[in-house]
Amino acid sequence: MSSYATNHHPNEHNNNSNNTCDYRPEYDTSNPHKSGYQTTQTTASGSSYATYGVYGDVAQSSGSNLAGISSASTANGSVSGTLSYRKPDAKRKLVVTGDGGCGKTCLLIMYSENRFPEAYIPTVFENYVTMVPFPTDSSKFVELALWDTAGQEEYDRLRPLSYPESDVIFICFAIDFPTSLANVTDKWHPEVSHFCEGVPLILVGTKIDLRKDQRTSDLLAAQGTTPITPQQGQAVAKEIGATYMEVLLSILPFVHLRIQLIAIYLLSL
Repeated sequence: MSSYATNHHPNEHNNNSNNTCDYRPEYDTSNPHKSGYQTTQTTASGSSYATYGVYGDVAQSSGSNLAGISSASTANGSVSGTLSYRKPDAKRKLVVTGDGGCGKTCLLIMYSENRFPEAYIPTVFENYVTMVPFPTDSSKFVELALWDTAGQEEYDRLRPLSYPESDVIFICFAIDFPTSLANVTDKWHPEVSHFCEGVPLILVGTKIDLRKDQRTSDLLAAQGTTPITPQQGQAVAKEIGATYMEVLLSILPFVHLRIQLIAIYLLSL
């Protein structure tokens, strides 16, 4: 047993559904300014697959700036999708880790698929790859690989497989779940320091809108605690040598801006 706290987030639950999610908006590969992405996912049995799509300008029919495809697997690893890919001018890898239920997958889905997940489904491993234009030359693109990891303790021996060749690590915690911040120093920082020595760290506070949510405050008060403050997050970031940022997962442009800034930062590495 690990020594870190194992309290689960209040919204976390097991999901054994075998449903397949198949999302297929239209896309147009004739526009040379549109960028591509690759999605790779690994099932619990260890099988993996990849899908490719194209990111473009505003897709008027869907009201989003995503044009491409994304797929999810059933329990036996079945998948459907289409292929289209652009060669990048540079590549960077970002791995997201942290307690289960703290918003890691939501963060990546909102950025890569322009939608808010309707239900919480525990992640095993997922890999979203997006193409981001260079800030100094829009004709060039960096391939930004976003690696989602499982925060649950039962995946502690599998999760390190995601860490090799990382360019930056996101360690996430939820503002409404104080244990998730405690686990940053007790579990996540020691783990990434061991497997990713010298890799830049970014501590990410999610669900910041819940700081002012009365129901959240009441629930935490009943447990003798309060929502995590910016000062508490910044103090932990300083302790582990990380950059600190917060994201509002309910607002899509906010998520995009944060990830775009990280992509620009990665180009300087």
